Amino acid sequence: MNCGKVVRRLQLVHKLATSYRSSQHKSCAAQGSGVKLFMPGPLNTTATVKAAMLKDISPRDEEFVKVLAYLRKELLKVAGVSDEEFIAVPMQGCATFSVEATLQTTVPRSSTAKVLVLSGGAFADRMINICKCIDVQHESLPNATDSAANMEAVEKKLRSTKYSNVCVIHCDTSSGFINPVDEIGSLVRQWQPDCSYIVDAISSFGGMSLPTTYADFIITSTNKCVQGVPGCAFVIARKSKLVKCKGNSRSVCFDLYDQYKTLNSSGVFRFTPPTQALLAIQQAFLELEQEGGVEGRARRYKTNNAIIREGMERLGFVALLPPQDSSYIVTSFKYPSHPNFDFGVFHKKLQSRGQVLPTAKVTKGDVFRIANIGDLHPADMDRLLDAVVEVCDEMDIKL
Repeated sequence: MNCGKVVRRLQLVHKLATSYRSSQHKSCAAQGSGVKLFMPGPLNTTATVKAAMLKDISPRDEEFVKVLAYLRKELLKVAGVSDEEFIAVPMQGCATFSVEATLQTTVPRSSTAKVLVLSGGAFADRMINICKCIDVQHESLPNATDSAANMEAVEKKLRSTKYSNVCVIHCDTSSGFINPVDEIGSLVRQWQPDCSYIVDAISSFGGMSLPTTYADFIITSTNKCVQGVPGCAFVIARKSKLVKCKGNSRSVCFDLYDQYKTLNSSGVFRFTPPTQALLAIQQAFLELEQEGGVEGRARRYKTNNAIIREGMERLGFVALLPPQDSSYIVTSFKYPSHPNFDFGVFHKKLQSRGQVLPTAKVTKGDVFRIANIGDLHPADMDRLLDAVVEVCDEMDIKL
C-alpha cells in the first residue's frame, strides 16, 4: 500500500470514526469515560479501529487482496524478520487456533516424532492439551508457574532425548514472566538442529521486541499489543521449514501448509475470512506505526505499568514477581491477607465503576492480574487506582 493510499484510507477511517463517536455519544455519556478493560486481550481499541469495521467488502475483492498482502508484509516488519526467509500465514479464529494449526502442521506423521513443551504457565499447559487431543507424542519440562524456564534443565532435556518440535511461550500472561527465547533457541540449535522451534509470541507481539534469531514458527495475535480486534491470528513461518510440512496436518481447517499454498497462489483464504476484522487489524497496524512502532508503543506500556505497579504497592498490594522478572504488559498481584478481601466482590465493584479486570484465575496461587495494554493511557491507570481505593474502602479493607 503506497503512502497516498494510506493517507486516503486514514482520512476515510477518521471520517467514519467521527460518525461512530457521534452515534456512541449518549452511551458513552451514560458510562462516564467508558468501560476500560485491564485485560491481556481482547482489549480497548481506538474509535478509528472500530470504525474500520463499518465497511462491507468481498473476501475476493481486489482491495481486500491488497489488505491481506499489506498485513502479511507488515507482520514480518514488526517481527523484525526477512521476507526472504519468512512468510506470514493468517488463520481465522482466536490465537489458540494458530497454536493448534502450528502443532497440527509441523509435527511429522511419524512414530518417532515427539514434542517438547517448556511449561510453567497456563498457555504452555494449553499446548500440552492440544498435543493430547491430536494424539502426538509429547513431553513437558515443568517449571514454577511464576518463573522462566531453567536453562540447565532445558539443556539436560535437549541432550537426552530426540525431539521433532520444541515449544516455548515468550511472555506468559498467566503470571507475567518472560522466557529467554533466544537463549533457549541457541540450545535447541546446538542439540536438536533439525527440530522445529516454535515460539508463542501471542501476548508480546507488537508491544515487546521479539527474540527471533532461532525461531522457526512465531505465533502471533493482533488483538493484544497490536490493538486490533479478535477474529484472526497469524503464524510467521520460516519458509524452509514450512515447505517440508505438506501432508502432516491431521485436520483440514488447521492445515497451515495448505493455507499458505492457497494464499500464495491466489492471494485469498481457503475458507471465509473475517473481512471486517481484518480491515480493523489493518487500521491497527497503521496506528502502531504512527505511535513509533514497537518501541513507541512499549514506552507507553512501560509508563502504564510503572504507574499501576507502584500505585498498587503503595496501597499495600504485593506483586507476584519482582520488576526484573516480570513483563511490562501485565502484573500479577497476590490476594491480600485481609479477612474482608473477596476477589469476586472486588472484581464486581470495580466493574460497576467501568474498570474490568480478568476474572479467570490461571495460576495455582491466589493472585489476580492487571494488564496495561490496548488503548490505555496513564490517566486510565490513575482512574483504576482511584477506583481500587474506593472499593477497598467500601469493603472495609485497610491495606
